[in-house]
Formats: sequence, structure tokens, C-alpha cells
Amino acid sequence: MPVGQRILIADNDLVIMEAISDTLSAKDYQIIQARDGLEALEQFRDNPCDLAILDIVLPKIDGHDLCRLIRQEERGRLLPIIAFTALGPQDVAKLPGLSADAYVAKGPLSVVIPNILEAIKSLLTTRRGRQEPQRIFGYEGFRPRQIVSELFASKQYYQRLVHAVADVVIHLDAHAKILSANVTALRLLGQSEAEVTGRPLADLLTERDRSVFESFLAQLSQDPLGTKAASEVKLPGIQQRLRCRPVIDNGKIAAFLVTADSDSPVQKKK
Repeated sequence: MPVGQRILIADNDLVIMEAISDTLSAKDYQIIQARDGLEALEQFRDNPCDLAILDIVLPKIDGHDLCRLIRQEERGRLLPIIAFTALGPQDVAKLPGLSADAYVAKGPLSVVIPNILEAIKSLLTTRRGRQEPQRIFGYEGFRPRQIVSELFASKQYYQRLVHAVADVVIHLDAHAKILSANVTALRLLGQSEAEVTGRPLADLLTERDRSVFESFLAQLSQDPLGTKAASEVKLPGIQQRLRCRPVIDNGKIAAFLVTADSDSPVQKKK
């Protein structure tokens, strides 16, 4: 094994993240950590890596979409990717475009870590693209976590609904970075999913509009439930009048939605 090979690990479970990172660090791998899918995408773009371990159920951008976004970039086409998940094989099989090279089942760390090490060894000693079959580790006697499967299925259904909407829908994180844009938005913007995902929305605005939008964000940071709870945004190529509204959760901004909808803020149910 070449000393210092870099491995990106994306998982929002701190215990699992640290256990795997410590094990791999002890074997001279350099570890790049990410707690959600957007951070993982940013880390991938900023830090070249030799392999990625991606949890499938991740905040902001799930591992399925993250894998697809990575594959759309030049450096990601031949990157060995391990899908690390508590989903069962039948759930994973329903995810079109999930082009991982190996699948490792989540479970007790005493079982998971040897499987991760075996998967890494297998992938780093074989050049991707040789029509090798996908490698599967740890699914003998595997029992998927039902609640994880149900939550993930609900999220996938929501995403399909959003993409079917004829009007523009753009989902931003709490820092106004683009997490997803539906088919209509991408078509009108004339950009690909990979080109817009992870970009601050402000980057798409003119200098004047950017200043207005950043002022709106600054005001909301002080008063998330303030009277001016929406901002008009003008995006290149889109004639439709759009408004950016905060999604409020427990009195804090959890996300933003850019749509052509009504003027009131979106409230998440507790």
C-alpha cells in the first residue's frame, strides 16, 4: 500500500466516523472527513482523494445523489467508491445511477471495520473500469433497519415529486448553498446538476441583486421570523418571478426554498 493514500469518509454518525478514521489512520491512510453530503462534495472538489466511503443516508445531499455528482466530475469517474449503508440490498437496488464499486453493510464495529479494510484493499489493488463485478461485504445474515429504509424511501419520493413540478424549485441549505434544483430550474438556467450543486445562490446573481440578497440573509440571521421573510431573486435565463423563503425549524433557519409560490415563510412541522 502506498503510504499516505487519501480516503474521504462521509458519515453523520460520529462514533462510526471516528472508529473507522482511527483504524485507517493507524494504517497510514490520510483521512478526509465529512458529516453531510454537501460537505463531502466540497471536500472531494477541494482535496484529491484515492477512495471514498459514502454513507447512503446523509443530511443535505444523500449518498446516492453524492455518488452521482462525483461521477459527473472528471476526477470522480474512476474514483473507487464504497457505499456504506444500513439499507438492505433490495433498497439499494432501487437507486438508479448508484455506481459504487463495493457495498459494505453497517453493523457492529467489530464486523464493520474488517469488512471496510477488506473492501479498501480490494478496490485499491484493482483499476476501476475493468468490468469487475460490484463487491459486497457483510450482508451475510444482514437485517436492514426498517426505519432507515422507510425514511430513505420517503425522501426519495419527495425528490421525485419536486423534479416533476413544472415550476422552478431550488433547495438551499441554511447558508444559502444549492443542495438541489429540479429539472425545470436546470433547463432554464442552462446548467447541469453538477455545475449548480454546492454553489452559493448569490454566485448566480448580478452584483446588485447579490447585494440585496445578502442583506436579506443578514436580516434573517438576526430575526428568522421577521416581517420580511422572503426575498425576490432574479436568476439568469429564468423570466419567472421567484422568491426565496426560509424553512424555519424550532425558531432557526434550517434551509431555504426558491419557488414561484406565495409570500409566506415555510414552517416545518415539529
